[in-house]
Amino acid sequence: VNAHVSTEPMAVSDRFADVLEQALVIAAATDGAYDPTLKPLSDLYRRAKQNPDLGLMDEELQKANERVGYRMISVEGGKLVKQRPDLEIDLDGIVAGAAADAIAAKFTELGIASFYLEITGEVLCRGVKPNGEPWRIGVVDPASDSSSGQTPIVTLPLRDGALCSSGDYRNAVIVGGRVVHHIFDPRTGRNPEHALVSVSVIAESCAVADALGTAL
Repeated sequence: VNAHVSTEPMAVSDRFADVLEQALVIAAATDGAYDPTLKPLSDLYRRAKQNPDLGLMDEELQKANERVGYRMISVEGGKLVKQRPDLEIDLDGIVAGAAADAIAAKFTELGIASFYLEITGEVLCRGVKPNGEPWRIGVVDPASDSSSGQTPIVTLPLRDGALCSSGDYRNAVIVGGRVVHHIFDPRTGRNPEHALVSVSVIAESCAVADALGTAL
């Protein structure tokens, strides 16, 4: 899709179309706080993490931000349509949750009523443990030392639902004397100006919880 530098409709798989359409619904619901077209911005932040000395230039952020906007992409009749040929997507904020939902649907189809799924920290549970107790999921304490393991700040029972957390405490770097992290506002191209470090969302769908965690 990102290599398709054109406004001509492009055929995509049913699964890809379903996930992108779900991403666009959540983008609209959050007024763009979650946006699947943010790849030009995420590329800049990944570069800054790998090469902090290069920094994040205002001009670069502005140019990248011009190519971001969920309203500039749509799925029509199984085909993806861009309003800008250079529009690029990054589904990192939803794809793990969507994968968990798809696996859960397959397990249910096979008659497996109770299971625990975890993909890159996104968790989805159905039913209960073999002993009848609920699955218990820990929410990581943002102040814990990642090198010594992930210490939970709270543990929650989870049945027939998903729990996803998003935070700025595991993926940050000093750029130009200030902390820059991977949770940024697609509408401004910058990190949010508040002290919130972690958000956890419980939802029936893991994809919804995954994307809403990022948006919040």
